Amino acid sequence: ADLHSLLLIPTHMALGNDNAVRRRRPRWAQLAVTVVLTLAVALASLSSQCHGFTQAPRRNLLLNLATATSSLPVQAAQVTGGQMQRAIIRSYGDMSDPSVLVFEKAPVPIPAEDEILVKVKAVGLNPIDWKIAAGNLELIGSISPEFAPLGTLPLYPGTDCAGVVVQVGSGVTRFRVGESVMGNGLGYLGEYATIKEGRAALKPCSWQFEKAAALPTVGLTANVLLDASPDLAGKSVVIIGASGGVGTVATQLAHTAGAKIYGVCSGRNADFVRSLGADEVLDYTAGDWTSHFRGRVAAAAPDYVWDVSPVGGLSVWESVSSWLPSRSKVISVNMLDPSFKLDPGSMFNQMQWFPTVNRVLNSLGTVPSYKFVDAVQVANVGSALEGHRQAAERGELDFPNVERYNLAEVHQAVAKLMSGHVRGKAVVMM
Repeated sequence: ADLHSLLLIPTHMALGNDNAVRRRRPRWAQLAVTVVLTLAVALASLSSQCHGFTQAPRRNLLLNLATATSSLPVQAAQVTGGQMQRAIIRSYGDMSDPSVLVFEKAPVPIPAEDEILVKVKAVGLNPIDWKIAAGNLELIGSISPEFAPLGTLPLYPGTDCAGVVVQVGSGVTRFRVGESVMGNGLGYLGEYATIKEGRAALKPCSWQFEKAAALPTVGLTANVLLDASPDLAGKSVVIIGASGGVGTVATQLAHTAGAKIYGVCSGRNADFVRSLGADEVLDYTAGDWTSHFRGRVAAAAPDYVWDVSPVGGLSVWESVSSWLPSRSKVISVNMLDPSFKLDPGSMFNQMQWFPTVNRVLNSLGTVPSYKFVDAVQVANVGSALEGHRQAAERGELDFPNVERYNLAEVHQAVAKLMSGHVRGKAVVMM
């Protein structure tokens, strides 16, 4: 068969179905197919954007390369009924404490009709992970069954992952066994995980698994920042925490949208933030970065301030609200209480009292407007992640800084995350 025909071998023929065992190829045939497919992969990799192959041939190419060299049947049934290692939190506390975040053996989960089962390769850690572990979301977990996994013990941490599909639910149409995917949800810190079809997308073909695992939550959060900041072309944006996870993506997206970007970060991250697209870098360790703007005419003030610092919230608002004009907009991914403690008082202040007072004062021209945004506001997670995949393959989005940890170092990774000084994202390799 010619190369194009080989690439388009249907997936079920290469992999078999759940009840079938693939016949062993003769050794010479395995070697021949391996050589052909290796050459094809090299051709497909000539461009970081994977130009030259349509998505369907490329997907089958990678699947066939994985199966051609193996004399064992490749099928989802191999993991059914097996055991895996996964993280669990049985009592609220400090997630960096080995007595709080522990590991256990558990059955490999069976995907529901609308889920895929993934062999996890990498898990991206987010601030929300340690806030859930601390019990900060216990209240919201008691309000609705939908949010129960966020605040009901035991907890299963891990909100972002990337891996390889090993089984699909009966209603799944977008993914096939053998494909590399990334997803957003909960309970991913383990060897296997189920992901809702609507919360997953294919991994960018030019990205390693750790990059893909770093992206979902911060990418979705960056999306809501852009949605809350219309017509960015020619506008000025201050990004506080530009070297962090959300900042890494938000800076690139704002740059693509045509904004003038002021990145606030430490001096050691200045070159990194410039490489993301920041026009100017303001080093908060060298003094009060707000002095760059204070004292200037109102027209020179930034149009937007994006608070994406892991230690932001009320402190950021207090540092900018006295000098920003009313036309400016402060958009924060942090609650006013950055611990994200969802008790009745803080929720009322965050969702009702503070926004109401802000609207009144902003209408009087005395303070800038304020808005809190969160990744949960993204209506179609799978579509948003697919948009990020396409941007990555066009070369418009990258995740150049990932701090990698192995599973034995997970508590160290969480401690670094809680310190607020992770450059890019902390990712646990499985």
